[in-house]
Amino acid sequence: MLYNLLTNYSDTYSFLNFFNFLTVRTGLAVITAMIIVFLIGDKFIKYFSTKKITNPIRSDGPEDHLIKKIGTPTMGGVLILIGLFTGVFLWADLYNPYNWLLIFITFSFGVLGAFDDYKKIKNNNSKGISSKLKLLIQIIICLISLVILSVILLVTSNILESSLETERNLSNRLEESSSLNLSSIIVKRDIRQIINVPLRDYYGEFLQATIIGDDVQKKISFNSKVNSLSNDSSPIKRIEYLLEDNSLVRKQYFSANPYDSEAYIKLNLLKDITNLEISFMHNKRWHNKWPINKNTENIIPTLIQFEFVQDNKEYTWIIEPNIDYAYKN
Repeated sequence: MLYNLLTNYSDTYSFLNFFNFLTVRTGLAVITAMIIVFLIGDKFIKYFSTKKITNPIRSDGPEDHLIKKIGTPTMGGVLILIGLFTGVFLWADLYNPYNWLLIFITFSFGVLGAFDDYKKIKNNNSKGISSKLKLLIQIIICLISLVILSVILLVTSNILESSLETERNLSNRLEESSSLNLSSIIVKRDIRQIINVPLRDYYGEFLQATIIGDDVQKKISFNSKVNSLSNDSSPIKRIEYLLEDNSLVRKQYFSANPYDSEAYIKLNLLKDITNLEISFMHNKRWHNKWPINKNTENIIPTLIQFEFVQDNKEYTWIIEPNIDYAYKN
C-alpha cells in the first residue's frame, strides 16, 4: 500500500526509486513486522492472560510441562500474522497477483490454526481439530491455491502474448512507415530535380521526350540531377521507376545516355505492391502517359502522381517537379 503510493511520485522525486529494490522492501517489511510485534506483543499477552485464554496442556507430554506451561496464553500465531500482514501490506507490490496468492495461503493456514486453538479452548482439551479434518482442509487450501495459480499463469500468459503481438505489429508498422517515408523522399527528390533534356535510346538516338511515362507498362523514365553513384563525374543520371515482381523498383543508370541497358544500380524501394498507376497533369487534367502528343515532348508535367496499393492500403504521392532544374534545349 505504502510502496504503491510512493512509486506514484517516483517520476517527480527520483529518490523514491530507492523503494523499487526488492531487497530494500523485504528488509523494511521484516523491520515493520518486528516493530508491530514488539509494540503490541506485551499488551496482547496480558490481555489473553487476563481473559484466561490459555493453551490446554497435553497430558501425554513431559511432566514438567504441566507445571511450567500452565497458564500460557494461546493464539500466539495471531500476533505473528498481524505483524506479518502489516509489513506485507505496507511494502509489497499489491498490483502483483502472486503476492495476493501468498497472502491467501498464509491467511488460510492462519485461520485453520486459530480455529484449532479455539476448539482447544472451547473444549478445554488439547485435541482441537481432528488430524484427518485438518489434513483435509490443508489439501483443499492447496487445491484452491493451485487453481488460483493456474488462472494467474493463464491470464499472465495471455497478457504477455498480447503484448508481444502488439509489439510485433507496432514494429512492423514502424518498419513499413519508415520504408514508405524513405521511398517517398527518394522519389520526390528525383522528380523535383528532373532535367529538361531529351532522352536517348541505348543506341544514342534521341527519343524526343524529356519524360517517358506509361501507366500500362507501369514505368517512368527521365533524367535527373542527382548525386553520382559511380566514378562518372556527370551529375545528370537516367532514372527509371517501374513495377517489377510486385516491387517498386528504382534504377539509376551511370549516365544520362547509357549505351549499356544493364549498366545501372537497382534499388527495391517497396515490396508487396499489388498495383501501380503513374499519371501526369497537363492543363489541369490527368493523363496516364507522357508525352501526350508532339507538343508535350519537351515539356515537364505540372504534377506527377504515383498511386499504389500495399498490404491492401492505398497510397498516393503527388509531386511537383522543380522548374529551377529545368532548361530549354
